[in-house]
Amino acid sequence: MGSLYIADCFNHRIMLWLKNAHSGIIAAGNGSPGDGMNQIWGPTQVIVDSHGYMYISEASAHRITRWAFGAPYGVCLVGCQGSELLFS
Repeated sequence: MGSLYIADCFNHRIMLWLKNAHSGIIAAGNGSPGDGMNQIWGPTQVIVDSHGYMYISEASAHRITRWAFGAPYGVCLVGCQGSELLFS
């Protein structure tokens, strides 16, 4: 309890700030904008479920992706192009 996830829109990543921390941790994204599955492009919202998965709304990529904490890539759920689509 007491942790905060931040959609860092202009740095194209999701940050996690733990309670009493002096700096944040990159939870998702590599800081490089784009529509690759290892990138987050203009995140505006992040929701974390009870299993720790992050659901990220990306304004510039026009999609919603799901990421596990610290994963090198996400999975496209909505607004996908081609084979990135997931229905599970």
